[in-house]
Amino acid sequence: MADDFIRIFYRREAGGVSRKSSVSIDPLMFEIFVKIKGSIGEARDVLREWAKAADAERTDANNRMGNSRIVQQRMSQEILDMVNEGMAARAVKEAAAAGEVKGRGSRRGKRAVGVEPSHQLPAVTGHLSEDHI
Repeated sequence: MADDFIRIFYRREAGGVSRKSSVSIDPLMFEIFVKIKGSIGEARDVLREWAKAADAERTDANNRMGNSRIVQQRMSQEILDMVNEGMAARAVKEAAAAGEVKGRGSRRGKRAVGVEPSHQLPAVTGHLSEDHI
């Protein structure tokens, strides 16, 4: 394990005994996650809880994947969600600056903002189909 990784320590139960364990987090990912959570302490607390949950939810299917990787996947998803929200907000702001935003209730001429069509979830109920946007 590389020395430059951030270690998050937590307690876990193994065979009725409390043991100290840890997950290793990439420093750059941790820095970004701290910005999302607001403080180093808050970020560490969230990661510690995720590590405990990942440890408790181990199954044969995910046993080959380490807890560090599971926690980093959750971090990546939260970072991606924040980036998507930021991109959508920026697109709305740019559209407003360009004068494309009309009064409330007017949907004519508007389109979904911030998410490429290839990244949208399938429209199971049809409410996301192109003719309804």
